Amino acid sequence: MNEIRTGDSPQGGQCDAWRRVFENALAQSRFIREVEVLAQVGSTQDAAREDGRSGVAFIALRQVLGRGRLGRSWADTSTDGVALSIAVDCAQSESLSLMAGVAAAEGVELAAATVGSQLSVGLKWPNDLECNGRKLGGVLIERVGDRCIIGIGINVGQGAFESSIAARAVSLRQVGVVVGREVVVAKILIRLDALFDSDASDIVRRFSERDRMTGKTSRFRGVDGIVEGIVRRIDPLVGIVVETSEGVVHLSAATTSVVVDEC
Repeated sequence: MNEIRTGDSPQGGQCDAWRRVFENALAQSRFIREVEVLAQVGSTQDAAREDGRSGVAFIALRQVLGRGRLGRSWADTSTDGVALSIAVDCAQSESLSLMAGVAAAEGVELAAATVGSQLSVGLKWPNDLECNGRKLGGVLIERVGDRCIIGIGINVGQGAFESSIAARAVSLRQVGVVVGREVVVAKILIRLDALFDSDASDIVRRFSERDRMTGKTSRFRGVDGIVEGIVRRIDPLVGIVVETSEGVVHLSAATTSVVVDEC
């Protein structure tokens, strides 16, 4: 671990406390060279984009202009959620998306275990983390030249959500897991670092164990319109394989969204 920096702000004490957690967690890191803890930022994705380097993670105490896939917004995390982004060198963004989803799910479960809670986190292609059938978090992959920026948002301490998403969103607090956001971030970063150069078949296996879509009928919006069918396979090099009434369709994660139950 080369360096961890904190942003200048009245919240410097909390930034420093988080920094110490990450120093301990990432002492043996292979790929994460630096972590910046920011008191407040518009978007950690933009911070990583503007920084221009690989192997640097940006973590916000508060993110106010977060975004999800395909231009959607991600709610202000205030002091209840996790917002982190890390830029890495990459060749295949879709397989990276599977890896990041697996790492995030494993990291959240490890964080829950630190407070004596057992949690099962599922993955809903292409980018959602699920718990008890509701969205716990999401993963966003953005390509910038030869870098990919992995963005991860997790609902941690929210006691309630606004009415428009209340039926579909959930936080760790709402499922009985009371844990510090910095612990969640640290565990996710550890898993990202451990899985970054994993074999694709291992990532697919790990993803499949958490997959919440294969075998179910779903509707998707892609570049050619709405596609409805049975999800047959999640393919890291293609995206998703859907069996429709007109035949098998391959949908790319980069340009496809789930029509129903979006958050």
